[in-house]
Amino acid sequence: MISFSKQCVVLMTGIIVSLAQPVLAESLDSSKDVSNDQLDQHTLNWPVGELEEHRIASGPLHNPAGEPQVVFSRDIEVRGAGWLRIYFEDVQMEDGGFVRMTSLEDGEVQELDAASLLLWRNSSAYFNGDTVRVELIAAPATFNNSLIVGKVAMEMVPAGHNRGGCGICGPDDRVPSSVDWAARMMPVGCSGTIYNSSNCFVTAGHCLGGADTLQFNVPDSNSNCTLNNPPVADQFPVIDLDGVDGGVGNDYGAMLAGTNNIGQTPYERYGVYMPLANSVPSSGTASVNGYGVDEECVRTQTQQYHDGPITGANSDTIFFEIDITFGNSGSSIIRNGEIIGVVTHCSGSCENYGTRIDLNAFESVMAQVCAIETGGCCVGTSCAILTQDDCTNGGGTYLGDGSNCNGNPCAPTGGCCVGTSCSITSEADCNGSYLGDGSNCNGNPCDPTGACCVGSDCSNTTQADCGGTWLGAGTGCGASTCSDFQFQGLTHRIIGTDLVDDGEFTWTVNVYAILNQGERLDAIAGDANQQKTITTSTSFYQNPFGGPTSQSVNPALFDTFPDLRYDSYVTIGCLDSSGDPFPENVLSDIGIDWNQFETGGDLSTGDGSWFITPDDAQGDAQAFTDQDCNELHGVLVARLTVRGTSAQVHMEALFQGKETNGDTWQESAALDFSYDGSLDCNGNGVPDDCDISNGSSSDDNNNGIPDECESTCDGDYNGDGSTDVGDLLIVIADWGSPYDVNDLLIVIADWGCGAP
Repeated sequence: MISFSKQCVVLMTGIIVSLAQPVLAESLDSSKDVSNDQLDQHTLNWPVGELEEHRIASGPLHNPAGEPQVVFSRDIEVRGAGWLRIYFEDVQMEDGGFVRMTSLEDGEVQELDAASLLLWRNSSAYFNGDTVRVELIAAPATFNNSLIVGKVAMEMVPAGHNRGGCGICGPDDRVPSSVDWAARMMPVGCSGTIYNSSNCFVTAGHCLGGADTLQFNVPDSNSNCTLNNPPVADQFPVIDLDGVDGGVGNDYGAMLAGTNNIGQTPYERYGVYMPLANSVPSSGTASVNGYGVDEECVRTQTQQYHDGPITGANSDTIFFEIDITFGNSGSSIIRNGEIIGVVTHCSGSCENYGTRIDLNAFESVMAQVCAIETGGCCVGTSCAILTQDDCTNGGGTYLGDGSNCNGNPCAPTGGCCVGTSCSITSEADCNGSYLGDGSNCNGNPCDPTGACCVGSDCSNTTQADCGGTWLGAGTGCGASTCSDFQFQGLTHRIIGTDLVDDGEFTWTVNVYAILNQGERLDAIAGDANQQKTITTSTSFYQNPFGGPTSQSVNPALFDTFPDLRYDSYVTIGCLDSSGDPFPENVLSDIGIDWNQFETGGDLSTGDGSWFITPDDAQGDAQAFTDQDCNELHGVLVARLTVRGTSAQVHMEALFQGKETNGDTWQESAALDFSYDGSLDCNGNGVPDDCDISNGSSSDDNNNGIPDECESTCDGDYNGDGSTDVGDLLIVIADWGSPYDVNDLLIVIADWGCGAP
């Protein structure tokens, strides 16, 4: 028996057996009871294309955005190829991700999610032309996305197919045909026929090695004999097969087809099949529709028809005079609208051979393959119709024999509250409040308890019983639960571009945790519930003399290595190891693997922290101006230098600190941002698009600060929220234009305004 390899696809690249000398017709007796060695045996499949290494690896990719994004795109080109097929060595993607392939020749598209990749055994359909664009689309807020292309199959121009002389009696009398029950088998170059509504096919046994795709509505080939492929929707994977390749009379195979890229089986798409005959005649007229090669290139391995006489039959073989040749192997022999056999061999004379459809062993193989049950297979949230073995061997979850993919059965479920009633549904089917994937209805979650604040007093009640502010289901009462504290999250300010001598465009940004004056930040951490992450879609600049935290940035080296100021690092409050702008830097870290971050990559860990103690001044909130001209208080948590104008940056972590009353707070926060051209080029603490000195905005009171960015301190000329020596130095540096004695008197009169 021949069984399908679940691990690899064998692509044959040449004729298996060369033609033998023809056997004279008179050597065959009238009973047709002949031994195999008396016949000119020949396998009639015509293997198509060649396979070569073409390794492309995307590396690990993430999508920090809130919607699906193309995180990898590569055009695979093999110049001079008539068509391409992609074989993936490995694909990793989180739920909702998929691979998209597009022919740049005709725009045909195939999209494969995790389950579809399993159905197609990590390969694509066949695409016309010499270039296919491969894209990896990552689901929102996902990190584990990658692909590796291992091989590419192609047919090079010119192909130069020559049908030879086997199987054609006199002139070639075949004519083009277009029946929807006959398929071209790729890449083996044979023919097959659907014989029932269960999508079962018959073919020749010697065609099964490597057969994995059935094509319908095959278009004309090219003038150089290279093949054209039908639309992706007319290509179907083979999901199971079996058969025997034992020579004339003992050559038969059966196959089971899967669904196309839009979830249809061949029968669902075309609605026709050719039934099996109950008996096999030894005379009469029969016909063959198949995909044999042709000396007229545009017809080669396209569907053609010919009919002719049945010249005899024995216990296992049908003899006929119908024009066939390479590529016709597996074609059905049709008599009175029924399949009486399959084409297997040809001779140098006018007589050709096929295996009877009623051969007991053939019937047994057909029954076995066609009886194989299929059902829905869930790989994550994606679904495909597969056999149970293929599903479980590929890491999927089998939904049961006869199940299907209708209604998105692989979508996660959870508790759904409609009023105070709870049921388990998918999020899409929930007509109330969805409690989250994997949640349940235990403990009456639709009438839950949570923290209830009445003034500063806290108690655990249901929402209906709360006479004050209910903080939500599952919340609890702590020492500061009902205080006025509310963590405001993260923000950023771009401080310049090309601040490092790196040879490519970079931009440097400060990231802040926003707090109120008098509050502080003590630790930034990641745990099992909250990942600690700093990522970019490009890469971070890392100075060889710096390190991952501000403790590793030595200001004594700034004069010799000025780029060190703009190393990418994390911190709490301080810019370098000296503590600037504080008296000292006491930052510590524990449990973090910095290796990938230090080579320009992402920082991502579910454990560890960088921290200070609550007695350290560098955690106290300080005044700063953010990218949108907002005057805020907060703590610097990172300085990052990022490569490329298109870079996306994402940061998220668990933050902990103290409120003004000394109570501990702990909150999660995340931030996504990119380069938007807004800079602080003159270093005065105000972004350029809010800066009068760069010609932006308006300054109705002529104090040098844009009205929308102006602080309440009259002498705050640098926009940092207070009047101090920095403002005095600005007035002195630009004395006469635009500043004069009146500005100097304003600064002196307002001295100390806004100081903490």
